[in-house]
Parts: sequence; structure tokens; C-alpha cells
Amino acid sequence: MKKLLLAATLAAAACVQAGTPAEDQLLQALPGIFEKSGAHYRALLEAMKAQPPDSFPKRFQDGKLVSIKPKDWCSGFFPGSLWYLYEYTGDAFWKDQAVAYTERLIEPLRHDASNHDVGFRTYCSAGNGLRLTGDKRYAEFLHDTSAALRTRFDDNLGLIRSWNSPKKGGGHFGTKYIVIIDNMMNLELLEWDAKNGGDPKSDKIARSQADITDAHHYRPNGSAYHILDYDPVTCRVRAHYSGQGGNVEGTWARGHAWGIYGFTMMYRETRVRRYLERAMKAADYWLDEPNLPADGISYWDFSFVGEERDVSASAVTASALLELQAFAPPAKAAKYRAAAVKMLTAMASPAYFAQQGENGDFLLMHSVGHKPGNSEVNVPLNYADYYFLEALLRFKAMMAAKPAEAKPCCRAFYAPYRMDDFAWENDCLGMRAYGPVIMEPAPKGQKLVSSGFDVFNKCVDYPVLEKWLHGKGEGSYHKDHGEGMDNYKVSTGRGVGGVGMLGAGGWTYEKNWKKQRVISEKPEEAVFELEYEAYTIRGTITKGCPLVKFEVRPNEGVTLAAQRLIGPGLDVSKARQHNGKMKVGFNPGFVANWEPEGVDGQKGSIGTAIVLPGMARIASDDMDCIYLLQGEKTFTYYAGACWSGAGLFTCASAWHDYVENFANSLAK
Repeated sequence: MKKLLLAATLAAAACVQAGTPAEDQLLQALPGIFEKSGAHYRALLEAMKAQPPDSFPKRFQDGKLVSIKPKDWCSGFFPGSLWYLYEYTGDAFWKDQAVAYTERLIEPLRHDASNHDVGFRTYCSAGNGLRLTGDKRYAEFLHDTSAALRTRFDDNLGLIRSWNSPKKGGGHFGTKYIVIIDNMMNLELLEWDAKNGGDPKSDKIARSQADITDAHHYRPNGSAYHILDYDPVTCRVRAHYSGQGGNVEGTWARGHAWGIYGFTMMYRETRVRRYLERAMKAADYWLDEPNLPADGISYWDFSFVGEERDVSASAVTASALLELQAFAPPAKAAKYRAAAVKMLTAMASPAYFAQQGENGDFLLMHSVGHKPGNSEVNVPLNYADYYFLEALLRFKAMMAAKPAEAKPCCRAFYAPYRMDDFAWENDCLGMRAYGPVIMEPAPKGQKLVSSGFDVFNKCVDYPVLEKWLHGKGEGSYHKDHGEGMDNYKVSTGRGVGGVGMLGAGGWTYEKNWKKQRVISEKPEEAVFELEYEAYTIRGTITKGCPLVKFEVRPNEGVTLAAQRLIGPGLDVSKARQHNGKMKVGFNPGFVANWEPEGVDGQKGSIGTAIVLPGMARIASDDMDCIYLLQGEKTFTYYAGACWSGAGLFTCASAWHDYVENFANSLAK
């Protein structure tokens, strides 16, 4: 459900945060905005009495109110707006109206799978009704409509078909399997279904749709295509189409807004990191677009400067940004908040908010539906009002909410139930080191002697390793079930950051750690120590950083040979499938490796790295591990990894550049 909105009904009892002047001004204006909105919609309800009894208002055009039937993709927005007016005011009048208009949808749409717009029609209406009333009839209806939407999913492609390809002429004739960016907006219904007693497959379908959309629906500059046509046999993209945009390489504003909103919602529902990354990239594209007007209200297409504005696209974006700011890092969060407030302030001004008795008594003027089709150009549209009211409620909830407590992100813990491991993790990666029991022969141990560090791939921001190592969850953590997986091989190598020593007699390595202890564990940082025979390593893992800090000191009473060099190693062995694209730096010292796609048949590539300030020498051993060595016996280094499946780094150059910049920042 829309979790930020839940707080809105409790706003009167909450402690209001101090905001910026612009936020305080908008907060003070809210009662007046909702009062005027209520007056408009009372008049619109009166006008609807002259329309057919199974219809819904969609737009006002050429001096006439245009209504639609339940199967139109926009039928759920007007009932949703009525629910939002009830949520803000608590007035039973709005509840009665919302119930009546939602009722018009239930039987006509319960099993309708004629197109993908199920979520727009049913979740915006009955979804809000369920959230605000708890009526079980709405839940039954939503489960039924989720089942209908699932029938449009192709298991081979991993995608929900948006529009049925025309059989004779017409738009996009000859297409095979159309998928549009709008589809992201229907995934919230599926996530609700999976979490509330429906079919677990709903979640898998939603994630698959989001994953493939993330991979194929965006240009390198971060903007979204509207329409993709897939080949169901080869699973390849056959063509891109501009759809409701001005040209195929331009950016249709409302389509791009659907992407910001949809990926933000998917991150809220799954905590998969790559969805947050995509949402922020899409939001940054919108806000940094040179053709975005100063008031934040976009043109209908960013390529067509000076043409019609599309307030509906900006309403969707403003609502999405107010949710996204709750998940984003502080600097981006402030940027998103400020942009959303600017947009809402503009929308509430006479430039966009209609006077009573005008605009067919819809709230907002100047929306664009489909300009290339000469349809709904510069008219009021019901979904502009819907997302405007939703954004205002999200803003109110944001201002009323108490500061959120930090959620656990960093962990360090002993796991004797899984091969005597000690593990640590943050929101970017997980790692582990092997303990003494595993050195024993099976069945108690596995006769594995290694001081190398293992890596776990994660794509979620919450702790998962304890659950994985306990054997809990959907299945083996060597397969990705939506949170990540372990497909990294360590064996007797150094893995990612295990220490090696080179002296006159050649290479020596420590056995498994002897003792372990957690020094501190906070939501944003965990500190631990691993004691080996000759030295102790203190590790510090922090939120948001894929490289872990390690401090090495000789144990008391141990004297390391003066001629011996010591330092971290990185496995680049072909035998263990760690060979890849490598970048090496000498001053400062770093090695960054990008391993090949599909290790062990799994999706995604792994980036690994070690960084050693003050490096004296680079060397390699006979196990194909590369080392950064130095002469001091007490020293600090960094080691870590990333996974392309998490979305933070998706290519070798991005990972190499990050590691090099990290090393340079240490040198400075």
C-alpha cells in the first residue's frame, strides 16, 4: 500500500517538523487547497448526474464534460480522488461518494484481462478504499483483478503484455509483444496481492517486469522509451516506438514520470537496491533536464520546448519525488523535496489550478493526453487531479511525520550453524571468513584451510546473511530468489582481501581465524575483529560503501620477519572463474577486477577490489592471486565488491572508476 499516505490520517496527533519557508508556505495553504478542491468536486458530482449511471468523468473538452465506462484505463482515478478527499477531510459525504463510484467498477472489472491497465483502474480506487475502510469486498476484488493481470504474463519473456498487437493495420501493426513504461504502475497491485494472501507468483511477476524494464527501457542518458516491441521467441527487443511522445529518441514527459513513480514503489515494496538506483537516475534526469521550465511543470515532451505543458506528468512526478526522498541519501532527498514542493506550489497557483465553475470543475488545467494522436491536448484530465491530491497528502504526511529511526543496515556476527563462519554486511555487500571448526574433516568440518574472504552478492538494503546462513528463506542462497546470492568461489585463495605474506622463503598464509569478536554494531556501522595466529584484523563496514576498512596489527609476542612483505590479496584465478577486466593503480595502490557475466550460470557480474595506501610492491602467487604489499607490519587497507544485479555498478568502467577515485581520495 502507499505507506507514506498511512501517516496522513494521524497527522493531527503527530509532531509537525520544521520545514523550509517554501514547505511551511505550502503546508499553510493545504486547508484552502482542499477546500477549493472539495467545492470543485461537489460541482463535478452534480454534473455527473446527467451522465450514464455507469460512467466516470475523464476530461472537459470543447465546453463539454466527457465521461468514460469502467473498462477505460482512467476509470479508477475519479473514485481514487474521492477517497483522497475523504482521507483529508474525514467527511462522510466523500466516503459515500467514493464507495458509490468504486462500486461501479467491481463487477465489470473483476475478471477483465483485456489490457494491462488493471492496476490503474482497480488499485487507485478499491486499493484506497481498502486502505481507508478495511472492507473485505475490496480485498476480494483486488485478488481477482491480480489474477486477471497475471494472465497477461509471458513466462518465456518474463513480461506482462501491455497492448494486444493489432491484427489489421492501425498503430504499430506488425508488432509481436508490446511493453510500455506505463506498465510499472500496475505492479503495486501485484505486490499487494503477494503480501496479502494472494498468489506468491504475483511478486515474481512484478520483479521480473521491473528487472527487464530496468535493463531495456532506458537510454544511456537515463531517459525512458515509451514503447518496446519484444520477440517472444528470442526475447530480444525488436523495435522502439515513440508512442505518445514526439519522436522515438525524445523523452515523453508522462512516460518518464511513470518510471520514476513505478521504480520508487518497487523499491518500497521489495527494498531491491537497483530499483532505488533506477528511480533516482530517472528523477535526476527529469530535474536536471535543461528544457524543464523554471516552475517545474514540464512540457508534454522534453524535446518540444515552448509547446504545451503537461501538468499530469508533473503531478505524477511530484508524488513520486515525495516518496523517493524518504529513501534517498540526504543531499538527493533535499533536492527531491524542494522540487516536489516547487511543483505543487505552482500547481496550486492560478496558472494551473482552475477557478470555481471553470475547467469543467476539474482541479488542474493544462494536461496533455496524446498529442501525436491529436487527442486530449491542453485539457483537464482526471489522473492529473488524482496524483495532485495524492502528492498533497504525501506532503502533509511528510511534514507531520516524526523523524524515522535508523533501520539496521550493518551487521557483524558469528555463525557457528553454517561452517563456523564469521560474517559482516551492509546495504551493498556481504562477506565472511572461515573459523577453526571448518578446518576439521567432515562431518564436523569440511577440511577447508583458508584465511581468504568470501563475498555475498546483495541487491536489498536490509540484512540477509543471518537468514541465508541459517538456511531460512525461499531456497538455497546459491540461487537468486530476489535478495541476491552467493556465487563467489574462495577455496584456498585470498578471495577479496585475505592477507598474504612474502618473504625470502616464498609465500605464507595464515590458517583460519582463531578468535572473533564484535566490537560494536550500529545501524550505519559495524566493527569487529578476527584474530589469526600472527596478526589481528579489525574490520569496519559502513552503510553505503562497497569497500570495507581493515586494520592489521601483529599479535602481542609475535615478531614478523623484517624481510617479509605483507598485504591484501585479490583472487583473479581463471580456475575459480575470477578472471575478468582488471585495472591496476600504483600510486595509490589498487586493483579493481570485473568478473565475467554468468559465473556458475548465474546472472550478473561481480566487481572486486583491494586498495592499499602506501603500497610498496605488487606481486602474484602460484594460485593466481594478486597482492598489494608493503613493509609496515601495522597497516590499513580496503577490500570489497559489487554485483551488477544490485544496479549500483553495472559495467567494468563504472566499477574501475569508483575504486580509482576511492583510492585517490585516500591519498589526499
